[in-house]
Amino acid sequence: MANCCLMIEALESFDKGSENTKGHGKETFKSFFNRVEEFRDLKDCSSEFYTHVRCGILHQAETTGGWRIIRRGPLFDSNKLTINATEFLNRLEKYLKKYSDNLRSSDWKDDIWEHLRNKMDSVIDNCKRSQKKCQQNHQQ
Repeated sequence: MANCCLMIEALESFDKGSENTKGHGKETFKSFFNRVEEFRDLKDCSSEFYTHVRCGILHQAETTGGWRIIRRGPLFDSNKLTINATEFLNRLEKYLKKYSDNLRSSDWKDDIWEHLRNKMDSVIDNCKRSQKKCQQNHQQ
């Protein structure tokens, strides 16, 4: 689930053309769950998912707030606060394929490519800054 959450943030950054999601995590998940058909089951609890699943797992190595990760059943059970990790991953893979297919069938000048280029420019700039910092540290 940690990798799935990272993938959602990356995909949403590419879709929106955002440099990063820093300070906008809840909004990122809300946007993704509202926008992506495969995850609309989670649109009404996007803030809670972000806090108790994404942040819980990535910051504390556990879900919080009574949320649990399971491997069977529906994607989300609101009564039991369970997420089916297998179904979640399958739906994420399905969406990634759709996104890739959309890129292949779109013109280079379309918004989807413009947003991807904006995000990639940010990734490249970040790599350059990291490389420069590493070189400076090595010289000291």
